[in-house]
Amino acid sequence: MKNILPPRWASKLLEWYCKPSLYEDLQGDLFEYFERNLHKRGTGYAKLIYIIDVLKFFRLYTVRRRQLFGTSNQLIMIRSYLKIALRSMSRSKSYTAINIAGLTLGLTCALFIAFYVAHEISYDRFHADNDRILRISSESVSEAGISTLEATTPPGLALLLKDNLPEIQQMVRLMPSTGGRNLVQVDGKSFYELGMCRADSSLFDVLSFNFIHGSAATALHDPHSAVLTESSANRYFGTTDCMGKTLQLEDNWMMGIKTLTVSAVVEDLPSNSHLQFTMFRPIRGTMWSDFANDEVNNWRNRSFYTYVKLHKEVSAEAFEAKIESVVKSHRKELKGHFFTQSISDIHLYSSLQSEMAGNSSYRVIYLLGTIALIIMVVACINYVNMATARALGRAKEVGIRKVNGASKSELVYQFIFESVLLACISFALAIVFVWLLMPSFNTLADKNFEMASVTTINGWLFIFAGVILIGVLAGMYPAFYLSRFKPVSALKGAVVSGSKSSVSLRQALVAIQFVVSIGLVIATAVIHTQITYIRNKDLGISKSQVIVLPECNDEARRKNLKHLLLQHPFVEEAGSSSGRLAGNFWSGRTTSASTGQEIGHKLAYIDDSYFKAAGIEVVERWEHPSLPDSVSPVIINETAARLLGLQQPIGETLILPGSHTLDRIVGVVKDFHFSSLHEAIEPIIFMEKEEFLRNTYVRIAPGSQPEEAVAGVRAAWEEAFPGRLFEYYFLDQQYDQLYKADEKFGKMVSLMTSIAIFIALLGLLGLTSYAVRRRTREIGIRKVLGASPVSILALIARSILMIVALSEIVALPLSAVFMSKWLDSFAYRIALLSNLWIFIAAGAGVLCLAMLAVMIQTLTAALKNPVESLRTE
Repeated sequence: MKNILPPRWASKLLEWYCKPSLYEDLQGDLFEYFERNLHKRGTGYAKLIYIIDVLKFFRLYTVRRRQLFGTSNQLIMIRSYLKIALRSMSRSKSYTAINIAGLTLGLTCALFIAFYVAHEISYDRFHADNDRILRISSESVSEAGISTLEATTPPGLALLLKDNLPEIQQMVRLMPSTGGRNLVQVDGKSFYELGMCRADSSLFDVLSFNFIHGSAATALHDPHSAVLTESSANRYFGTTDCMGKTLQLEDNWMMGIKTLTVSAVVEDLPSNSHLQFTMFRPIRGTMWSDFANDEVNNWRNRSFYTYVKLHKEVSAEAFEAKIESVVKSHRKELKGHFFTQSISDIHLYSSLQSEMAGNSSYRVIYLLGTIALIIMVVACINYVNMATARALGRAKEVGIRKVNGASKSELVYQFIFESVLLACISFALAIVFVWLLMPSFNTLADKNFEMASVTTINGWLFIFAGVILIGVLAGMYPAFYLSRFKPVSALKGAVVSGSKSSVSLRQALVAIQFVVSIGLVIATAVIHTQITYIRNKDLGISKSQVIVLPECNDEARRKNLKHLLLQHPFVEEAGSSSGRLAGNFWSGRTTSASTGQEIGHKLAYIDDSYFKAAGIEVVERWEHPSLPDSVSPVIINETAARLLGLQQPIGETLILPGSHTLDRIVGVVKDFHFSSLHEAIEPIIFMEKEEFLRNTYVRIAPGSQPEEAVAGVRAAWEEAFPGRLFEYYFLDQQYDQLYKADEKFGKMVSLMTSIAIFIALLGLLGLTSYAVRRRTREIGIRKVLGASPVSILALIARSILMIVALSEIVALPLSAVFMSKWLDSFAYRIALLSNLWIFIAAGAGVLCLAMLAVMIQTLTAALKNPVESLRTE
């Protein structure tokens, strides 16, 4: 009967970690137990239990204490290792330079990505008890069953929940200024406030702010108070010491000036917060006060952001279930439901309608983290490849050291020490590169990192520990590979670095490098193609040559401005609206009287020349309809008509849900994109009213120079709005802003891809160089026998290019799967099947680069004088 033994690797593991004093007893017991299980339960069960037992005994009292450098003369040993390592590096300068360059580049990229990722995942974690702070968001469902997820809620929700759920410790509602900016006047000077937010007085009980002046208890109690951030206070008053001073604020919704008194000054909100406001004022001091405190009649409007802070030990899941119960018991007619999001999850995990700001995505973080890992893996692979390839060169050194009494473990420590030393040198260089390149990285990533504050001391220690680990892991295989050479074979030169196992490993590692490199090239190409597609896609709107003038609130002055503008020959048309294209629109709900379909939609007030000025195509229009005063004429887009179930929408009646307000459809505009292509076109309703108009669109006449037009628009503005700041932007630039994050992401991936490919090529260059050097004599003999440079090139390049070709076979389908997932985040995306050229070009490009790296080294040797080649060895 065949002698069945326990798994060999498990026995080796036991021998490696177990104290010598316990090893024999423990091994005997485990062998005895193994034999018993073998006879009773079979081979598989016996081996499994043996492995489990070996792992179970890995405990403090069984693990031997290893002394890294022996029992004496540790400093002498370290000095010896250091001397040998430096000597080895100086003997192989090209090898050392390639490894240090690769690791330095990899670590530099990994550090930048680590800083970026750490910043992204730290959003809103600075709030005290952030694990207990939740934002309540909503889902509304139309009659047609269409679901809409929104970050906002009705104002009555917070009041209802506060009265019925004792789990809530405190709640606050926020209502940002939807217009984008407010005019502020201080001592006769005018400013535009870009970050004004109305809030309940409980704001500072829920969220954490650092007060410079004033206190959280009284900051928002006075309806006429204002809380400024440090930067706003300095901008308006030149100092943060401005308590009690007054400013005049023109509220977007109030056709007049409101005097506010500074009641507190707080530090600027950190950049890692989704709440980026610079001024707070109480809701009680605005026209929304009565609306916000009416729990019964204010469930239609969803303009408020609701945050709650729960008591300790209250489960968020249980709280969310109670929300559903309370709302249904009080609002049975309400469709949809409310759900919670942790405040620290909003930045990466929330992509709802009406978000306060454009959030990032956890997918981006995962992708960047993966790229950083890939770059480090590629750099480590370079080290392992080069070290094993150089094994023959160090075989005699290993043989001599073994003859002189060096143990296998000491040789392992020596080679791992060299690897760690290399990693430490690379880390020091990487820190220098990070310091030098930080400004460029800030520009690329749109961040404001500083070297001194980018991480803490503990963070740096953690990173350094990671570098040591990288050095150990990268050096382990070469260390064990080199240390196992037999002294006699090594001294006789019988050790061959090109043994099957080492060659296979090197080929596998090179293949991995090229799989990830090709994958990154494809990812970069797909991202740039998608961004180009977005930029060039027909948005259904003529957005070029349109100047936008925000803050035209005063109706009489706005009409005068329009009159003045139309006097100029460079102005083709001018029109106004309440919402901003590629910006914010109000939200509403409406029901078709004929089909009964209810939809959520965007809403904008416009004047009669808005569509022409903004470049929006009107498909159908009912000219001069005769309607009663109680009925408002509205214009809808094609998506709204489709969702309302209207085949012939002109003349159809719309009803505001829960009221008797009637609208009559008098026109349909062609679908156009008024937000990012990440989102599908939403239904939108336009209402021709002079109320609430604030943005004026000026279409420049064909052939006019933009500089001349801007100068003329400025002159008209200064005449119509004397003393008011003149600000403008071009509509196409505003649309470009929608894809700023995508472009930034694309640039980062491109840069990282270039570096990963460069590192991979460095490794390939090093390997080819070593292979050519080893075969220099063979090349010389072949040349003497008549071989041509091309045949010698084919000899060296065949195996390497075969690896690259196999890598492409693996990389192409994997890349297609991953990039298809990324493209799913766009409502409008390119088709990968229509862009197969990307895959072909990426594969061909990487193959050409690899061929170039091989050619440089091989042809140099092939063109040498054969006599010199034969003298080489």
